[in-house]
Amino acid sequence: MIVYNRDVTNTQGWKVTHPTGDVGGMDIQATQDNGKNVLTFETKNGNESNNPAYALAVDENSPQIQDGEISATVTANAAGRFVLVFRYKDPKNSAAVGYD
Repeated sequence: MIVYNRDVTNTQGWKVTHPTGDVGGMDIQATQDNGKNVLTFETKNGNESNNPAYALAVDENSPQIQDGEISATVTANAAGRFVLVFRYKDPKNSAAVGYD
């Protein structure tokens, strides 16, 4: 069994894979809130002009596991959209679960 617990005290290893280029993208920040480490992903203005209109960041340090369990605590802002992506290969080949 492989246990992977991501240390969110920094953003090292996270890479924005969509969109590429100068328009849109995502800001990734590691902060603390009431003593808890928090990793924040915020899409930049301009993503709405991308096709498709979203931003995607991947943890390049995560292990490749065929089957397993994923657990995360997610807090959405007023926009209320997020997706957890797993079995990521590239922006067109992955599995995901999300909330819109």
